[in-house]
Amino acid sequence: MKKLLFILLVIVSIFRVNSQTLSQTNNSNSSLLLGNNIDKSEYLFDKTLSQITNSDFEVYIPSQLSINVATKDKMLTVENLYNFQIKKTNNFLILGINGSGKINNSIASILENSNIVGGFSGNLLLGFKFFRIKNETDIYNAFVDKIKKIDKDDKEILKKLKQEIGNLGQIEGHWFYINPSIEGRKFKNYFPSNNFDSQIVKENKSLWALNIGYNYWSPNIYGFNSILGVSYTPKFTDNFSELTEFSLVEQQTATNNIIQRVSSSKTTVYSGEYKTSHKQDLNFETYLVHNKMPNFGLYLGYLNTFEKNIKTLTTFSTGLYFSKPKQPTNPSIGIVVNFNDINDNFNLDSDKKFSINLVTRLNIGSVFK
Repeated sequence: MKKLLFILLVIVSIFRVNSQTLSQTNNSNSSLLLGNNIDKSEYLFDKTLSQITNSDFEVYIPSQLSINVATKDKMLTVENLYNFQIKKTNNFLILGINGSGKINNSIASILENSNIVGGFSGNLLLGFKFFRIKNETDIYNAFVDKIKKIDKDDKEILKKLKQEIGNLGQIEGHWFYINPSIEGRKFKNYFPSNNFDSQIVKENKSLWALNIGYNYWSPNIYGFNSILGVSYTPKFTDNFSELTEFSLVEQQTATNNIIQRVSSSKTTVYSGEYKTSHKQDLNFETYLVHNKMPNFGLYLGYLNTFEKNIKTLTTFSTGLYFSKPKQPTNPSIGIVVNFNDINDNFNLDSDKKFSINLVTRLNIGSVFK
């Protein structure tokens, strides 16, 4: 099992792009994309007219198990998302649990030193979703009236009617969530100016965050299947990404006055002053899918990170996601471009101002049907 995890994490490292993890600040954990696959029109046409009732217009949200990959943090996440329907209403309780393995060092140091600077993270998602269907009775009556007037063998008319019912615009969804998370960090900090015995300091830190947010969903705002979200995240974090990584070579010499033997070993260490701090994120996000192009989704994010007595770091993100047919808000792969420090408060180098992130999701299946 450990060997398999190592192989998977190395694969993630190979595909690394200098980037910001969408799932950590403006991503899969933003809770924008929580399997909102609502298509009530499909199964209505598998029934006879006499079998169709108002209850067929209830919202159904599947639960799912998935594996997520984000290239920047070289992270492989296993996620379980459960949606519990409340007494056949359009209200749902959300329970999400995920855990991830993480590689903190570069693929170059892994190949050179044959060691991994690893870590872990996990989080819990708790929330409540509710959906409103406006004028439900009128929609039902209009649907029944139209289906009476058409020939059920006319597939083209049926197709248009499916689209009309499937893009009802009278549906809207709201959900609130709280998302606590924890991350473990373990590495060796190197101080060459210290005494020999105190040059290497082993750091073992636990970091945390508490993401609180609200999302609004509508399947038809000016022709777009849209999700709008805002979240606030107090967190205890560090400056690990600012440290310098390099290989440290240690040699041992053994001699019997005739033969001298030298053995060496390499380890990955980090130089620079390691700091932890409390910060707050305020994040605004939008995900848009045009109903005429349901396989493509546009992501827009605006993130502000605040720290006491320090200027605000502002990041703008935009990306393109690709979805399977009939799953417009449940994408399987995406590429996101980040523009960091757009206000130039920190005078970042050009290579840190711009970054790219590749994120993927492999849906294994629904836990509850």
